[in-house]
Amino acid sequence: MAFFCLTTYCSKINPEDEHLSLEDDNDTFINKVKGLSYTPGGYVYLDGKKLKIYACRNYSSEVEVEVGKFIKKNKSTLVLQLAHGQVELLELQKEAKNKVDSKSFMNG
Repeated sequence: MAFFCLTTYCSKINPEDEHLSLEDDNDTFINKVKGLSYTPGGYVYLDGKKLKIYACRNYSSEVEVEVGKFIKKNKSTLVLQLAHGQVELLELQKEAKNKVDSKSFMNG
């Protein structure tokens, strides 16, 4: 049995390509995060500064609060509201800080 590896080519990723759109549906947002992880990493803005998101997963299709708001569900679950649902943030990095999991992010 032969296996073939298919290669996909992409143009150079520019800094503006790293910005994640909050208007995307959950699956598109998650796939962009996966595609940009771990280098260079996709980002959104939090208080005017870049917040890089390295890992996230689908949380809900509900729209509870304003798009772009962060929701603390419990001590270890941080959720980001998108236009068409919510994603749970798993690994984050504030500008000029170290990469951390969501629980450490909320504690710090």
